[in-house]
Amino acid sequence: MLKSKDNFLSLKQRLDNQRAEPPSKRPQKKSSGYNQSVFSENNASRSSIFSFSNKSFFSNFINSSKKEISSFSLKSKLGLNSSQKSNDSRSFTTALSSPRSLQKSSITLSHKVVIIGGSISGVCAAKYIEDRCSSAALITLIEPQSKVFLKLGAPSGLFDSTLIQSLFVSPTSIFKLPHNVVLRNKAVSIQQDHLVMSIGPPIYFDTLIIATGCSFPPPVCYPDLDPSLTSNMLLRYFQAISKSKSVLVIGGGPTGIETCLRLLNDFPKVSVTLIHDQKMVLHDYYPEQYRKKVQSYLINSNVKLILNDSANIRSFANFGYPPKGRWIETTSGKMYFFDLQINCSGCHGNSDFIKGSFLDYERVVDPVSKLIKVNRYLQVDQHQNIFAIGDVNNIAGLKSADRAKSQAQVVAKNISILIRSSTQPSSNPNPRFLEWTPDSNLARDSIVLNEKQVQGEEYPGFETELEASSSYHFHEVSLRKTDLIKKVHKLYNTSNTKTKK
Repeated sequence: MLKSKDNFLSLKQRLDNQRAEPPSKRPQKKSSGYNQSVFSENNASRSSIFSFSNKSFFSNFINSSKKEISSFSLKSKLGLNSSQKSNDSRSFTTALSSPRSLQKSSITLSHKVVIIGGSISGVCAAKYIEDRCSSAALITLIEPQSKVFLKLGAPSGLFDSTLIQSLFVSPTSIFKLPHNVVLRNKAVSIQQDHLVMSIGPPIYFDTLIIATGCSFPPPVCYPDLDPSLTSNMLLRYFQAISKSKSVLVIGGGPTGIETCLRLLNDFPKVSVTLIHDQKMVLHDYYPEQYRKKVQSYLINSNVKLILNDSANIRSFANFGYPPKGRWIETTSGKMYFFDLQINCSGCHGNSDFIKGSFLDYERVVDPVSKLIKVNRYLQVDQHQNIFAIGDVNNIAGLKSADRAKSQAQVVAKNISILIRSSTQPSSNPNPRFLEWTPDSNLARDSIVLNEKQVQGEEYPGFETELEASSSYHFHEVSLRKTDLIKKVHKLYNTSNTKTKK
């Protein structure tokens, strides 16, 4: 009897050893509103019976109930029900550990490309790199949100509540190759060869792409990761607009002008006022003739314009939300009351994670806009393997989907040059990178200024003069967003294609 008990204890000890964690020091888990997850159908195959880790097939089988509980907990936090789970085979899977492709000891033959941000520019870069480099690149896209909100369609959602759900896209199926993954996490800082993450171990990279985009005040975006809160915000604005008699639009840029035009079309009885800090609506990157045309149309449509003045709202976070009547003071000292205020006053770059990094924050980030300075190759601070693309870089001009796409193409080509240089150093000792062609003179001038401020006048490689594209065509303010939203849905490869207006 004693012998049988000893055998049982021996078997139990072997099972406990099998399930034990390795003795290495594990990073402390920080509290967060989300769990680190991998968007991948192949996540289940990462711990197989042939795995040489303590999380083997038998151990995972014993812990299957724990995984189900963890997965259910994550689904509950994201507001997803069981029916949604069955409809989406790529729903979140809680990661027990960081995927092997992200660890320092992973496959050394592949060039590790890490993209921060599931924005349009980030997804374009991921797809271009995958098509161009195939298995030579190991791509990881990091996105903290379960679904990405299309800010370009926010003004549409304010005036058509049936459109709101089509403004969310999921990045779960952007990759064709199984070794590339989308990780739900958040970067805290950038170090020499890795990212420090909000939760979990560091993520190592050979090349880093920053595509974190910009943050806007409500109603263009909601400062939260939960898509349902953004939907509720847009719905509240829609209900408030239908009950308001006077509306103030703060900011006369393209978003502010689009909002005014939609108010005129959908709510013609509402009194509309626009306040803008320049002598003419829109900005310098629009032709003067077009700006005059838009301004004349607004005046003829009885929109009250307050120009060369601005609202004193800097000390109010998310001014205008929740929607209600408010008094507002301008910089000239005038006071106005409006039933509703729609804040379209601009954005700031999502670059706070660069603080505390090995990069010099004050050197590479504009102090006012928080946008990241780049050179003509879209590189950050002379680092050949760190790029910033899309809305987050400080290149002047209209930030559009077309610009994001063109910058992603250039970065994909430059990464393929880096890969060839690293695999065949003797044949290409001094790689020559591809320049991004500025889409306007303003864009060109801002890049040249960056190069002088960051790299210096005598920095090698900038001897040639940078020329802007001769075929620049500005984008008129449009209320027709159907085709653009459909293209973005196709880019993210989502099944939801319902769009209007």
